Amino acid sequence: MKYAVLGDIHGNITALEAVLDNIDKEEVDGVIVLGDILMVGPAPYEVLNKIKQINPECWISGNTDLWFDDMKDSSQKTEKEKELYQYYRYAKQKISEKDVSDLITLPVQKAININGLDVLCVHGSPRSVVEIMDHRIPYEKLEEIVAGVKEEIIVCGHSHVPFIGSINGKYVMNTGSVGRSLDGNTSASYGIIEINDHKEPSFTIKRVKYSLDENLALAKERDFPNFDKYRRSLVEAKNI
Repeated sequence: MKYAVLGDIHGNITALEAVLDNIDKEEVDGVIVLGDILMVGPAPYEVLNKIKQINPECWISGNTDLWFDDMKDSSQKTEKEKELYQYYRYAKQKISEKDVSDLITLPVQKAININGLDVLCVHGSPRSVVEIMDHRIPYEKLEEIVAGVKEEIIVCGHSHVPFIGSINGKYVMNTGSVGRSLDGNTSASYGIIEINDHKEPSFTIKRVKYSLDENLALAKERDFPNFDKYRRSLVEAKNI
């Protein structure tokens, strides 16, 4: 069986559509969505509807999805908090109250079985939606993170940096980001898990080119907050 695993779409409908076109060619048996689908990006409504249409077998919440529950108070103090609140208000104005309710009630992690192997789906790590798991984390730290996990496979995102590894007998795949890569490569990133009948898994990171110009034109047209910062982050594929 073959599953596509994607996350960190961040309101980038242009990247998501390119990835879904690529997934169609893979002829997968199912799709897993690892959260952070709407913020921070110009097309939260379109992205949300597209995810609903593909009907993921597993769909969990990411840290920015939880902002819809955490940022109801507008009395932000620091400049960073004020910036994040702008993104929250932008996204909230684009979707319905029911959509908000549905997002904040998604699980933060979920285990599913794919052809005989258990897969733990998390946004950041098994311990936290904001903990990173990729090649930049020392192996000893990754060992601590996976300690106590019963599932054979862990799929995650959050860091926007793809990674495939084996930690204490557990397979770990960070799918990178569909909508906002931060590894210096501007292409969208997602993962493929394939598990054969002998329970032997294989993992692939797929990179998909999409039109940055199209996405940025949409952001400009819609007066997306902090546009220049957003543009630089996408063009340079790094945190700004």
